[in-house]
Amino acid sequence: METFSIRAHLERRFGTKVPRAGHAECPKCQHKTLAVKGDALAKCFHPACGWFANGNAGRRQAHSGLLGDAMCAMHAHLRGLHDGPARDYLLKERKVHDRLLEDCPVLGVVPPTVDLRPAIAGGERAILEGAAKDRRERAEAFRKIGEDLEGRLRRLAGHLAFGYSDAHGNLLSLKFREPYTKRIETFKPGALAGVFNPTMFLPEQELRDWRRFLLLVEGEFNVLTLQSLHAELGQGYVNAIALGGSSAPDLQTLKGFGKGWDWYLWGDSDEAGRALATHMQEQATFHYVESPFSGDDLDGYIRGQDRGSKAALESVRKRIGEAKPRYRTVESIREAIGAIRD
Repeated sequence: METFSIRAHLERRFGTKVPRAGHAECPKCQHKTLAVKGDALAKCFHPACGWFANGNAGRRQAHSGLLGDAMCAMHAHLRGLHDGPARDYLLKERKVHDRLLEDCPVLGVVPPTVDLRPAIAGGERAILEGAAKDRRERAEAFRKIGEDLEGRLRRLAGHLAFGYSDAHGNLLSLKFREPYTKRIETFKPGALAGVFNPTMFLPEQELRDWRRFLLLVEGEFNVLTLQSLHAELGQGYVNAIALGGSSAPDLQTLKGFGKGWDWYLWGDSDEAGRALATHMQEQATFHYVESPFSGDDLDGYIRGQDRGSKAALESVRKRIGEAKPRYRTVESIREAIGAIRD
């Protein structure tokens, strides 16, 4: 039976030799912070990286690379548009600032054609080099996923595209939306959905130093409208990410951001928004901000004000500053302790 060796895999794939004691250079960030545990798992401990490799890593990196190539093509297509329904919907209907069309790499428009054949071939190679026992079956499954994505992109030409990633910016899923409608389609090849926009913006200095502030919202346009407000005022961006909805947020990815963040959840003022807050309270402690108007979200709250951008932003910050903490439930903590003991 074939035995997987992470050291052999790293040397064959990246030319990286990891000593039996000590650290090696990480193939992703090039810092000497890569360590191996038991010749089965390699992990970079640099705080800005977190790259890892094991028997499954080839498949995960192949999926991320495939989605990344597609997202790059869709973002480039959006940047090259001068008119059309998708651009008009973003700029005129949703009032997204045009600076975000340049700055946001996980926002795009599906072009008429996208050639994913190089990404599919490269992903198959990476999986076959991963040394997992069922690598041939995995490579075949990956090829089918790539062909499925190519077919969807042909069918969804002209749709908006949003990239959802993990805490390190590796894409996990794509969401497509037809302009001027609420017709949405998701492409998620793995178990996790990810979050929208965790690494695309540099936060402005004021909030970066404010207790590791991280604003959580439901949908993509809540993030885009808030960041557009800062862009219109000539300010830097804030730490804000979208969970992708209230029904099944990817809290596992959210926890991947690590400790030390102060989470602020701006919940929609409807049943779904309150359900999201309840669900999150079973997993973590956070500060809760509820939109003051019935059925409203952060996007609607900002666009519904007619006092100017500066006043709107001050109002948002005031509500965030007045947020009340919601502590993780005792029952969920008890269950987590019981799971560890078991």
